[in-house]
Amino acid sequence: MGKKALLANADYLFMIDDDMLAPPDLFYQLAASDKDICAALAFTRNPDHMPVVYETVEGIDPLTTRYGFTRFVKNYPRDRLFECDAIGFGAVLIKTEVLRRVKKPWFFGMEGTGEDITFCNKAKKAGFQVWMDSRIKLGHLGTPSIITEEYSDAWNKLTPEQREKLYGQFTKYQTDQLT
Repeated sequence: MGKKALLANADYLFMIDDDMLAPPDLFYQLAASDKDICAALAFTRNPDHMPVVYETVEGIDPLTTRYGFTRFVKNYPRDRLFECDAIGFGAVLIKTEVLRRVKKPWFFGMEGTGEDITFCNKAKKAGFQVWMDSRIKLGHLGTPSIITEEYSDAWNKLTPEQREKLYGQFTKYQTDQLT
């Protein structure tokens, strides 16, 4: 995929999984943000239906005893464009400049993490930013429902106030202000 985008001299690599429900103008919405790597908001298909936006944590993971791990950002900024450490690639737009400067292989998984998180980590180390646009909502086909932000909220039965009390605010990066 990435190699073909470079050979075509494309400005972007746009990827969307076949189990995502997206607005027809998704590419244009993501491109309007003009970010290095930007994804639309999606949730894991399986319970607890977590947002696929991640924070990278330095140190030993108490469960796997591996050094360095990611965790879900459970209290992500709602209806905002915000920087984060890693995103799921359910629907993502990547500037080809990122591919030109990040060493291959681009998309490969490692034990305990997928190719999306691995790519984001490599891109950040190369000086690029990773963004989530939680204004753009995707549905994730699942059984028996389509997993959306509203479905995740209902499943987890948390109000915004309860979520903030449990997880605190996500303040690692500033959010873009809506105009």
